[in-house]
Amino acid sequence: MSTNWRQVLNRKKTITNNLLFDFTEPSFMTGFGYEHLEGKWDIKALIGNPNNGRVTDRKSPSLHWRVDYSKGEFGGWGASGLHGKMSANTSVNYLEADTYFIRGDLTWQGQIEAGQTTNGAFNGGDAKWVGLSTLAAYKITPRLEGIARFDYVRNSNNGGGVPSVVFGSGCSTVDLATDPSGATTMESSCGDYRNGFGPGIDNATGLVVDPNKGANRYAMTFGLNYALTPNALLKFELRRDGSSENTFYDVQSKTYKKDNLLFGASTVVSF
Repeated sequence: MSTNWRQVLNRKKTITNNLLFDFTEPSFMTGFGYEHLEGKWDIKALIGNPNNGRVTDRKSPSLHWRVDYSKGEFGGWGASGLHGKMSANTSVNYLEADTYFIRGDLTWQGQIEAGQTTNGAFNGGDAKWVGLSTLAAYKITPRLEGIARFDYVRNSNNGGGVPSVVFGSGCSTVDLATDPSGATTMESSCGDYRNGFGPGIDNATGLVVDPNKGANRYAMTFGLNYALTPNALLKFELRRDGSSENTFYDVQSKTYKKDNLLFGASTVVSF
């Protein structure tokens, strides 16, 4: 059985996902799972290979589980974890808890988590992170809804590193062992310049500032959803991503910076 953690678009409040969903949570697994439903409880467990398709020969089994409890008409909570191998040399331990409250025009969601991957950080050490995300939404009119979300991931240990980030070859442990100061010109793909993780870059020299210090990340998102019809939803979003280090690559200036601004619009049709 293959599984992935995807959201139903017509039920999802925002256009983009939060930082935890995109970068620190399990993305997909191939294996065998079991689900047990009893009253207000929903329990799932799966043993398989994380981030691994059917056609590869890598065998790195892990246990992934999730428990959900519907407290009542308006709220509930859940928890999940991933424990085991990500690859032959990397293991992961991950725990998260989430909750929600929906009543009338008001929606609130919250999530906290912590995790560690062995040998998964930029400098070859263990990557450790903690994160949180919270979202609030309110229906201004029956058709118009306003949304605000805040995400934070603390990811500075050993140069940073989360399960969904793969560093460039120019940032390998061998290079840092040769020059622990990091004072070697890095490839353009050093760190994770697309998503803003990894160590910061000194724009004056093009060198890694500190290979042992990763970026702490945050994101603030504001959105408006307008129901055109019962089956069509128009969505707008303004999002600002921030980093404690210069980790976002700006194509226009060809420099690294600490923030990135995004505006998006989409139409979701369901039937």
